[in-house]
Amino acid sequence: MSYVLGQYNKNKNVADDNIFMTLITSGTPRRRQGGGDTGVESVSDIFEDECIQIDNLNTNKNYYFHGKIKRMTSTQTFYIKLVNYSPSTVEEEDAEQYLKTVTVSKGDPDEWVDVEFIFTPLLNFDCILFELKRTVDDYRTETRYPLIAYEELSEINNIISSRITDGAKLIKVGVQSRPGLLMCINGEEIRTSRTGIYELKNGVITVSFFSVCSAIKEGDSTMTDWINSVDEQINEIIREQEAGEITTEEAESRKAAINSNCFFGSSKQARSIDSFTLDYMYLE
Repeated sequence: MSYVLGQYNKNKNVADDNIFMTLITSGTPRRRQGGGDTGVESVSDIFEDECIQIDNLNTNKNYYFHGKIKRMTSTQTFYIKLVNYSPSTVEEEDAEQYLKTVTVSKGDPDEWVDVEFIFTPLLNFDCILFELKRTVDDYRTETRYPLIAYEELSEINNIISSRITDGAKLIKVGVQSRPGLLMCINGEEIRTSRTGIYELKNGVITVSFFSVCSAIKEGDSTMTDWINSVDEQINEIIREQEAGEITTEEAESRKAAINSNCFFGSSKQARSIDSFTLDYMYLE
């Protein structure tokens, strides 16, 4: 067996970005019942958590998610999981896969925070759940209803098999690009450092899956208009509540009626993968 050296150059102006990621164009925003979590094991109250339902999230596939979460005047901590929205069996109901914890700090409610991550389902699921860690205020003051703009979900494609050589396993990898370039290596979320360079060169870990992810470049006004509309509605509810024009219960009911929204199928989904150079070695 001999060593093969190679280099792959991605020019930002080359219109082949679809080889890296395949957009999923539909999803249904929902709320899903679940037990509140305040650090107490036994909780009788039931809250509804935000989630996005997809036709199917397949095992052995890697996915990229991007969205925006609206800030609140209190900190929001989300346990992001894969679940089945409507389990048909007891086994499915118990099945869930924890992905990561995301904290959105309290601040100006007119701000929206970007959230992106890579994940690989271990079982077939159909739902990404944003389980909010409940605080005492959810019980004593008013229930919080997070608002999420589900901006993008894409299946990540393996460029090793599509652009380098079929079935190759890289034993040395060097990537040069901008700082913070998001990559998927063997299903893991990896970013280049502040130097814009990433190296994997000890030969112990072989790379069988490699791709680069990039958020949506530009969009039309669909999501922006929705975000502005939500901000206006929430601000008006807060104003009326502070002025004593509506009760806390009325304010909570009106906030609960404002739902998260999905923009997977929007016409804005034109992406541009950042330029990068991949140097690699594999055994032939």
